[in-house]
Amino acid sequence: MVSDIDSYLSSYVHNVLVDLPLQKSTECSNDHSSEAYRFVTDKLLIKWEEIDHLFGDLTDDFIILEQTPSWYKSMLWNVWRVVHEIGKALLNSTLKQRSELWEMNSNLKTIIDFDKCFNKLISNSGDSKLQTVLMLTSSLERFLGNVYLLKGKIVPFLLRDLLLTKELLEIFGRVPITFTQLLVGCPLGLNIRNVAWHGFLSEKEIHLYLVGTLFILFVSLNDIVNSKFQAVPEREPVKLSFCSNLLKETFPNLSEYKVQISDILNNTCIISKWHRQFWVEAFNNFVDCRYGECLLVLLPQVEHLLRTIYCHVNACPNRLLTAEATDFYTTLDEILSPPDKGCNNQIIETLGSNLVEVLEDILFYLEGPRIRDKISHGEFNVYDNNKSDVTFVISNHVLSIALCVMLITCQKLNLHENTISKSIKSDNNKDVIDKCDGYNKHVKLCNKISELSFLKQSIFAYRSKFHPLSYLLRSVDNELNKLVLWNQLPRPNEYQFTSEIIMDRVCDLKLILLNSIFNCDKSMDSIEFIITVQNFIKNIDCLTLHRFLKYTLKCIENVLTYSSIERNQWQEIIKLIMEFIDYTLTYINKKLQSM
Repeated sequence: MVSDIDSYLSSYVHNVLVDLPLQKSTECSNDHSSEAYRFVTDKLLIKWEEIDHLFGDLTDDFIILEQTPSWYKSMLWNVWRVVHEIGKALLNSTLKQRSELWEMNSNLKTIIDFDKCFNKLISNSGDSKLQTVLMLTSSLERFLGNVYLLKGKIVPFLLRDLLLTKELLEIFGRVPITFTQLLVGCPLGLNIRNVAWHGFLSEKEIHLYLVGTLFILFVSLNDIVNSKFQAVPEREPVKLSFCSNLLKETFPNLSEYKVQISDILNNTCIISKWHRQFWVEAFNNFVDCRYGECLLVLLPQVEHLLRTIYCHVNACPNRLLTAEATDFYTTLDEILSPPDKGCNNQIIETLGSNLVEVLEDILFYLEGPRIRDKISHGEFNVYDNNKSDVTFVISNHVLSIALCVMLITCQKLNLHENTISKSIKSDNNKDVIDKCDGYNKHVKLCNKISELSFLKQSIFAYRSKFHPLSYLLRSVDNELNKLVLWNQLPRPNEYQFTSEIIMDRVCDLKLILLNSIFNCDKSMDSIEFIITVQNFIKNIDCLTLHRFLKYTLKCIENVLTYSSIERNQWQEIIKLIMEFIDYTLTYINKKLQSM
């Protein structure tokens, strides 16, 4: 399906990320001037005054997002000249220079391990440049958010918005901020952060000097902060132990299935040859217990895999390319969105509602790990958590989901190949069958699917852990546990305190509201009743995918609107509430009938 696609970069993005640096490299190699490094000091820090000259003295009212395409074209040509020099300076630097640079920035050790990143960059492994870009951009975003707190209160969620704040402009100055925006923070710039994290880039499309420049940019921005402030507030990294406890029993340890999973990656038709190496590296990281690095490489590939399937089943192949400045990326939000206004999203039918629910649990729900957001925006330090059980559970979970997506999709999309294979078999021509590469791959993949059927079984048995309704049921269960222990609590001496009052209320609740659901009789005592309710909660199969919640939120929003001082439309509110009650009763009755 996608094995022959050479690049997922649109023409504009390919030009600024791949073509321009090649042209600049040719120009620089023909430049025989004896001028020393113009844009970087001996200590490997950016000379901001030279960048200022390059930009041509930016005005105070300059806003980068309001500039014309021609401005970007001329600026990016100059920016690649800077990038070429700075990246070259880092890669040609001595061990002493780098050691002194890392030591100067020792306060960043809680955010990033520069030595580890640099060694990864020069290791020439299959994902060295991509993994370094991912690590540097997420850590840079965390650093900028920490710096923002020196002047502001709530850190903007998106890097683009963070770089547009007056707080960072005041701290860093217009030239450093503009240079950073051109590299990582605006659609018409190099935009390396978004292109990498959304899974578009292949290793051959990442220029080595650009990665080196990200290193130098990071420490140069930190140098500006050090010259103005004694310390930068450090936000506490997110904790995922709660999420991990709820997920740890979902999938078995995939390390035991190493041979089969390499085979799957080699025989699937929905991963291009340029991206397959990232999957292999991610799985190798997992097997070697480098769980954080596994997630770092894996998450962008999961998004790209889902985008590939989305574009194929919805017949929109043009959406595979990165977006231009006037378009939106095809991101996870759209890929997993419900059908709207008569437009079907065939990916939900292809993957099945259970698998989509698993994806939403791990990626979207606020009570869940939201692992892609937390890692990409620098809220979770993947290196600090490499050996923890938490990171093992999360990485094993995401990898299992990714394999399920491959297996289920290949089964459905290869049906036409299966039909072809049957016609080939009917000819009794063994030579034709052996030469049919598509058929052979299909057979191998089907064999691997049967060997890993436990993954699909885990998906089919999965119940949402982080949907708001799931969270509510857990909260109710916790409170019921407290009620079970009620009689064991000490009673106050000064009052005649008995359980009759509570029993009366429980019985009223039981008989009036819940009798039809739990089929209780009057002889059941309060503890038995509570346990009955708990068992019901644990076994109830609630519909959570794109249902009972969107309608509720819409109703609440409308009630708030109608009840405002300006409108005060109480008849409409009554009508809305009555419609909501009717909808709810219909839902409950259908649910009871299906039990």
